[in-house]
Amino acid sequence: MKTPYPIKLIPFLILGFISSCNDRSGNESKTISFSMDTVVVDARNEFLFLNGSLAGASISQNKELLYVFNRIEIALEIIDLNNLILKEKIQFETEGPNGIGPWISAFSIYKDDKIIFHTNNRYGLFDFEGKKIQDHHFDSVSSGLSEVEYLSRLFNWDNENMHFGIISNSVSDSYYLGHVDIQNEKVARVPLQKFKDLKDYYVTWSRNGQVSGGFGPRIQITQSPEKLILSSDYANKFYLYHPDSMDLIFKTVESSLVPNQKELPSFNIAESTEEYHSFQQTYFEDINFLPPFWDETRKVFYRFSFKEIYGDKKNQYGKAISSNSQVFLTVFDKDLNILSETRVRELNKKPGFHFAKDGQIWIFENLEDELGFVRLSIDF
Repeated sequence: MKTPYPIKLIPFLILGFISSCNDRSGNESKTISFSMDTVVVDARNEFLFLNGSLAGASISQNKELLYVFNRIEIALEIIDLNNLILKEKIQFETEGPNGIGPWISAFSIYKDDKIIFHTNNRYGLFDFEGKKIQDHHFDSVSSGLSEVEYLSRLFNWDNENMHFGIISNSVSDSYYLGHVDIQNEKVARVPLQKFKDLKDYYVTWSRNGQVSGGFGPRIQITQSPEKLILSSDYANKFYLYHPDSMDLIFKTVESSLVPNQKELPSFNIAESTEEYHSFQQTYFEDINFLPPFWDETRKVFYRFSFKEIYGDKKNQYGKAISSNSQVFLTVFDKDLNILSETRVRELNKKPGFHFAKDGQIWIFENLEDELGFVRLSIDF
């Protein structure tokens, strides 16, 4: 490690781009300004897993701990965010009675002392000593899922047996909010009709008449203290689900700063590698909405969106590489009405893993192979 202790760089003032708009209730938008600093985590001479900009990482409910699954070492890294130090590293096995399996699609923290590993409609519950507690399978018709349906990463609500995930049907292109009974391996569902057009933005890659892959938007699910938020990267719309009352509310919002929806692709089947790569570049050059996230201190939701900018640089496969990004921030009230929105000119790439803590937005930053965060303090 280059630094044996956490360091904090000198904060510097960022003048936020000033914007004015109206939300759906007709209230004038508030001006946003920023200040920013950077912090580094003491890894205690360990090599932390920074791949994928911490995609799939998780935060404890009190925002004091960061959980990162190291896919190389098959270990859970727990970071103390208050003291900016690696707290512990928990080793898991891939095989045997406590095996998590050879491949994990995602994980989620359960009540801050257990972890659920997800693999193709199968879920294993483990304690923080690496011991398997339970195994659950949702790959049979009796569970409520058909053989062409997939249940995504689960979120636990404030109830030992109340979990939620997104169900996708690969044949009907339908999407549902899944209410999952882990103990009895049963799944109930609520249709998400307003995301039915998601398939129109998806492009399949076909080579010699065979499907080689595909790319397009997906439904994202995030939590706040009172509700679940279902969103997608292609449109400025949400479902708000209240687990206690089981109310599902659909909501659209209108931005005066960015497009409210992506442009439809001109084709849905790419017949060549060049055509497929061209679609992906066009997709990211358009607006991309990241999931909203809750700030408990300010009692607001934040959401980043971005547009990629490409130059002439390409990777070894001929795919264009983004040179930088335009990044935007929207502030919402608790009901997802827009309070303010702005271009964040000082951020020039898509934000990596991020969350709100103590009234600031923390954004992952790889600082010469060390785990760091850019922290935005916001006034509006």
